[in-house]
Amino acid sequence: MMKAKTLFIAFLLVLSTNLKAQYEPTHKSDKSTGEDKPVKAFYAGFGSSLYGKYGYLGGSFGARIAPKTIGEFNVGLGGWGGKVGFALTTNVSNKNSWCPSIGFGRNGGIQGVQLPVTLVPKAGGDEISVTTGVNLDPINVIHLGVQKQIVSKKGGRFIFEFGYSLAVSNTSYSLSDNSFTYNGVLVPTSAMDFAAAQKTVFKMLNPAGVMFNVSYVFGFGNYN
Repeated sequence: MMKAKTLFIAFLLVLSTNLKAQYEPTHKSDKSTGEDKPVKAFYAGFGSSLYGKYGYLGGSFGARIAPKTIGEFNVGLGGWGGKVGFALTTNVSNKNSWCPSIGFGRNGGIQGVQLPVTLVPKAGGDEISVTTGVNLDPINVIHLGVQKQIVSKKGGRFIFEFGYSLAVSNTSYSLSDNSFTYNGVLVPTSAMDFAAAQKTVFKMLNPAGVMFNVSYVFGFGNYN
């Protein structure tokens, strides 16, 4: 936990440094290549991620709120249900660059969905595999990342993002049905617990961990 807090504080320091420097002029041409790459005011796109803001598949809409800063709203679908969040990315100009980004996301969870799970009696006994109702409670996360942005001639952006997602709420899951039938016998769920292997599966589905996003956004409207 201390390591995560240290990482978060260090990231905020880097972010604040970039925010202070963002009002340097954003030129309309990329002098390193001689190409005219426009600076766009709005962005819309799609992406996929591992422990990131898009989930398995998602979309985003962003607006340039300062010469080198983009605010972004994103939605998606992941292993912990639907995802919604927002992000702030700096050092975003008309050149290919590395851009620090910070965001907040809420993973909506799943309530009462029928899933195949492995359970074990609390009083001891053999594991059993059944299909029964499961609740995955919502989880909030903070995304800390750095993006490699590759700018197209028309101002679109191909983005690779690396970082870490920190959970800021507890991982909670439970059985939603009061009972289930196993081999013709009605079994109360209060007498059962998730097996160790099943808990590992839930841990893997948890949206917190080492993050990787890949996305493409289209640019609209010129930023003055």
